Amino acid sequence: MAVVDWTTSRGRFIVAESDDMGSISRIKIEAAAASDRGVERSINQDVVYQWVSEQDLNPPRALLMVADGMGGHQEGEVASRLAVETINNILLPELRKKRIDKNKITEIIRTAVNESNASIFDYAIENDIIPQDMGTTLDCVVLVGIEAYLAHVGDGRVYILDRDGLRQITSDHSAVAEMVGVGLLDPEEIYTHPKRNILTQGLGGDSKLEVIVEKFDVSIGERILVCSDGLWGLVRDPAIEKILLWASPPHVLVKELIAAANEAGGEDNISIIICDILPA
Repeated sequence: MAVVDWTTSRGRFIVAESDDMGSISRIKIEAAAASDRGVERSINQDVVYQWVSEQDLNPPRALLMVADGMGGHQEGEVASRLAVETINNILLPELRKKRIDKNKITEIIRTAVNESNASIFDYAIENDIIPQDMGTTLDCVVLVGIEAYLAHVGDGRVYILDRDGLRQITSDHSAVAEMVGVGLLDPEEIYTHPKRNILTQGLGGDSKLEVIVEKFDVSIGERILVCSDGLWGLVRDPAIEKILLWASPPHVLVKELIAAANEAGGEDNISIIICDILPA
């Protein structure tokens, strides 16, 4: 096994490279989640959830979710909670099975997200709430060994830290992201533009939702970051990368990132999951 060391001011984050990356029985998954209401908000409408399988399941599995609720005091909280609870109720029993049919994972995730969307929409109708006034973003990552599946709706983000640095693997579903895409805005303007909080897609606003579930592979030594815009909107990617390069475990780094967001103003709720893919 070759070993690559990333030397940082806070220690060494070690990336192990295996000649047999298909040997998924030799990996372990470590994850930590944290959420904070921030400095300026009186409530926290985010919901963050992480589950990592016990050692008796091979390959190891993980379910990581961040939902950022939108709407009034109650509506945003309810939307994010319904999204996470609905998906968890569908996916967790599947992930706990001894054997997983990988041909069905993508469709199961898509079904779970669609069900969560329907649960929010139905709640709004039943409680005389305009559906467009109640919703949530969602980033859901499912890991089965070194195979990862992603369902993304809204402007939360998923990043991967590897030997080449930090890279964003989601695209923001927002008005400003669309303007950047067609050349009407400079990428740096997404942080300050008046329309930066307008989403083009979210859970709950419509009874039907086109959910794209993407599959990607992860490698031993990589770090996954799932976060709400309360982090990336205030802490730029280079600063996030600098913290993620510390040789600290996930439960330490989630606190460091939340502190960084609060020090930068803490204008929004901040939710973070960090997941490490490590040699067993």
